[in-house]
Amino acid sequence: MLLRALEERQLINSQRGKIAIGWLIVEDLAMVLTLVLLPAAAAIMNSEQASLSELLIGLAWTIGKVVAFIILMIVIGRRVIPWILSRTASTGSRELFTLAVLALALGIAYAAVALFDASFALGAFFAGMVLNESELSHRAAQDTLPLRDAFAVLFFVSVGMLFDPVVIIDHPLGVIAVLAIIIVGKSAAALVLVRLFGHSRRTALTISVSLAQIGEFAFILAGMGNGAWRDG
Repeated sequence: MLLRALEERQLINSQRGKIAIGWLIVEDLAMVLTLVLLPAAAAIMNSEQASLSELLIGLAWTIGKVVAFIILMIVIGRRVIPWILSRTASTGSRELFTLAVLALALGIAYAAVALFDASFALGAFFAGMVLNESELSHRAAQDTLPLRDAFAVLFFVSVGMLFDPVVIIDHPLGVIAVLAIIIVGKSAAALVLVRLFGHSRRTALTISVSLAQIGEFAFILAGMGNGAWRDG
């Protein structure tokens, strides 16, 4: 949504647009690390006899498996997946090419969960990175654009259907506090940081307004955190 807003105002290639996009990328990378560590930390901390050494060993084991997955994607995936796409495209079948893109993306995401105990979101993230390495990435993006829009609609509709209006009545202060942290607190922090780095007030205000929201990873992280808390 932010990218579309910046495109409409022709700010993508401006300094303000580059800072906003870079900030979002850093947030996504930090969120990916959190998605990796949260399940392992929750499982160990929920154990009645968990110790600090067990926690560190468990986290190290989890990080090691994720690093192995990343190395596998970088070393092997960057060579094998573009070759598969190239061979599929050479058949001349657009339907087969689209099916191959979807199978690879979902297959990598599922393998991250089944084989490396990583999150599905992390697997999908690296699937997109590896697919982008192919010379046919633009064609893949174009062919799967209708599916992407359809999945985006389903995602936001499903999130909206999970909203319970009773929460506003039962926990009004909590709802107000969350909104204040996202809209006011996050924006104020961004404004101060951008000003500290010597940028103009106009740039700082643009970045501040741009970051007065949360991304889809935040919903995934909130769901995982809520599940871990219930299990404990």
